[in-house]
Amino acid sequence: MTSSTRPSQRQIDPAAADALRGATKLAVATDTDDETLAATRTVAASLAAEYDVSVVLYDRSEETWMDHPHPSGVCDRADLADRDRQHLADQMTEFDEADVEVTAWIATVPSITEIVDVVLQAGADVILLPDKTDHPKLLDRLKADSPSDVVERIISQNLDAPVPVLVDDGSTIRVETTEV
Repeated sequence: MTSSTRPSQRQIDPAAADALRGATKLAVATDTDDETLAATRTVAASLAAEYDVSVVLYDRSEETWMDHPHPSGVCDRADLADRDRQHLADQMTEFDEADVEVTAWIATVPSITEIVDVVLQAGADVILLPDKTDHPKLLDRLKADSPSDVVERIISQNLDAPVPVLVDDGSTIRVETTEV
């Protein structure tokens, strides 16, 4: 059963709504050119505004793979300008327009498995991912799972407390709660 329609035409499962009500920071995967991730970012801005949570954009773009030294960690807009990550600064504007506090995270390796660092170091306590991406990374393709399946497994193996993984399938936001 789902509840009300989001401005982005997504329904939200009651368990997902409960997870958001108890959250303070939402981690959202992003990239430079993945339309599915872009659609989920739009949903994230709406949800974050509605549930009064901040957002950390988790950058999975290919361009970060070849950086030396590999940047890693939370970045504000000044950091993004210094690191030539204009795509992230541009994506943050959507959250500004929704009046949502937003930062960005650049991973050492932009694999979805690096989401553990976002949880541990950036303080994300709920994660929103699409059920699939347009451009899966090599490690994701090798695992042959959906991003949420990979994240749920990684979180459960590496964290002491459960972190709700919300999945956007294009019509509904549902929760896949990690069991620890």
